[in-house]
Amino acid sequence: MTSADRDFLLKTSLTEMVNSELADQLTGRSDSRRVLERLFESGVFTVTRGQHGWYSLSIYWKEEHTALSGCPMTVTPPRFSLA
Repeated sequence: MTSADRDFLLKTSLTEMVNSELADQLTGRSDSRRVLERLFESGVFTVTRGQHGWYSLSIYWKEEHTALSGCPMTVTPPRFSLA
């Protein structure tokens, strides 16, 4: 895994679920959709939900986040409608 991927994971793993729009805001990137899809295919994200592509980290990466950051994952994503 590249350092850019690790940085992406650290910045987006503060939420229970993440989609590309939220990931773009958290990381300052504009290519989060591609990154999320690639990491999902690699097994980093285990769940994709809904038509808006919400992803959930695998338990391994949740533990990795805690080890790297010293901060457990406890923040929930905001509720909003993309209608």
